[in-house]
Order: sequence, then structure tokens, then C-alpha cells
Amino acid sequence: MRSSNFTIYFAVLTPLFFNTSANAEEYQFFLDAHAIDYERAPDTIDSWGINTTYYFDKKNSLGPLNEFSYINTSSFVFTNIRGSNETSWNEDLLSAGGMWNSGKLTLGGTATVVNSDSQSGYNSGIASIGWFFTDNLYGKVDYHDIDDAESYTTASLAYDYHLSGNDYIGSTISYSEAPYGFDDSWFWNGKYFNDMGGRYLILSGGFSLHGSVDAATVSAAYYFNKRTGVQLSYANEESKILSYSDESGWFNESSEERDKYVASIVHYFNTNTSLTLSYEQAESEISFHSNSDLNYSDTEKTYQIEFGLQF
Repeated sequence: MRSSNFTIYFAVLTPLFFNTSANAEEYQFFLDAHAIDYERAPDTIDSWGINTTYYFDKKNSLGPLNEFSYINTSSFVFTNIRGSNETSWNEDLLSAGGMWNSGKLTLGGTATVVNSDSQSGYNSGIASIGWFFTDNLYGKVDYHDIDDAESYTTASLAYDYHLSGNDYIGSTISYSEAPYGFDDSWFWNGKYFNDMGGRYLILSGGFSLHGSVDAATVSAAYYFNKRTGVQLSYANEESKILSYSDESGWFNESSEERDKYVASIVHYFNTNTSLTLSYEQAESEISFHSNSDLNYSDTEKTYQIEFGLQF
């Protein structure tokens, strides 16, 4: 089951952060290392990850040091390493890939290896081809291949409408083919960025349609300066599931509504190093239409700390 996330950003002002400027910064290399503690009774999952990305062209921040142009035009390479430890099993992931931009045509790929106690391990790959119709209109098609699973294709089209200065409105529509005869998925996301003279307003939202699963997102962000912000988020997802019991021979339709809330704070100690702390809580209500005695609710909690470097 998928979950959709959207994020609402607000900035918190304290005297410690007054001496920040609104000048744009240039970066080519990004690294983040994070640790996550996930709790869902009776299980606890501890995980960690290290992600790196190198861009062949310098990227200019739009004000906030973690905000850049809506459509990336630079060639890049990346690596992701992740490990997790649950009560009864462990899992490790390694992926690497990149994208090359010729000016119009883009070619990309990703290779991923996963090893876990529950599986002997599997490999997956993504091959991508894209085209810049204009400087602000970009389309891309991805082919996904996974060991011992049916391959599928995704496609997206992104548009960036420039307003004035760094202000813009961005919109992306995406399509995902579903393997094994399941329903295909459609996604839409939009974003508005406004520079208010050293303070920044960001509005965004989106929705997804996937057969019996519907999700919607909204987001509002405010940065008092380029270094510090507080994040609040909310996500809602509704789904219907039709289950079948071979032993009793009956069908049972159930529905689930899931609300997720996230609060986090990010601060850049200088133009190169940052720290992010976040807390996430998800509340689920599961209802069985044929037998209300089976209804139950569920709570998930996630704590995350992330350290970032960018040069």
C-alpha cells in the first residue's frame, strides 16, 4: 500500500538566526546521513541511510539553502546506502545511478541491490529517457525491471512557469503502469515559490488516483531566512480492499483511512552544514463492512535525525 506525503513549512525566528543573508549560494555536491526509529506495536524498526549526489553543473539556491529550480537541468550521479534492523529481520540496500543531459535529450539509469533476512536478495534497475521540449517543459519515461517480478513503465511531464525574479509555478503530471493487471496510477503535483525579499512563501499540493486508493496533499511553507525553518505536514489516504478466504469461501470488503502528520525543524549552521529533526505520526482506521467487530485502529510513530553537507 502506498502512502502519500505532503509538507507544510513554517519558519521560526529566534535572535540566533538574525545574521543571515538572502544571497544565492552555489552547490555541486550533496550528502545527507540520517537515522530513523519507527514504532508500530509490537515492532520497532531502526534504520539509517547515507545519500550522495554530485551535479556536473553548479546549482544556485533560490534563497532557502534547500530550495533549487523546479526542473533540474544538470547531469548528475548519485549513490544511496540504507540499512534497517527490525525485531525479527534485517535489510540492506545499495543503489547507484545518474542522468546525462545533452541539452535536449537525457539518458539515465539506476541499479539497486537489496539483501534481507526475509528474502535471499533481489536486484532491480531503472532505465530512463527524457526530452526538454523547451527550457521549462520536460518529459521523461522510465522502464522498471525487478528480479522475479513483472516490469512496468512510468512517465512524467513537468512544466515550470517563470513569474519574476526567482518566483515560479511548477506542475508535474505522472503516470505509472501497474504490473499483474492491477489498476494504473495517475499523480499530479503543483508548487508555487515566492521570494518576499529575504523571506519565502511556498505553496504546493497534489493528488493521486490508483484504482481503489485515493490520496490528496496540500502544503504551505514560510521561511524567515535562508537557513532556518519549521516543517508541519499532513497526508490523507483512503483505500478499499476486497479480501477472499479460501477456507470459508467468503468475500469481505474492508476500507482504510490513514492520516499522517509530520513536524520537523531544519537549521543550517553555515552555508554548508545542516541538521534536521522530525517526528511523524500516522493514524489508521480499518473497517470491515461484513463484520464491524473486526474493526480496529493503528498508530505509527517515526523519529528521524538528519545531518547534511553541501558544497
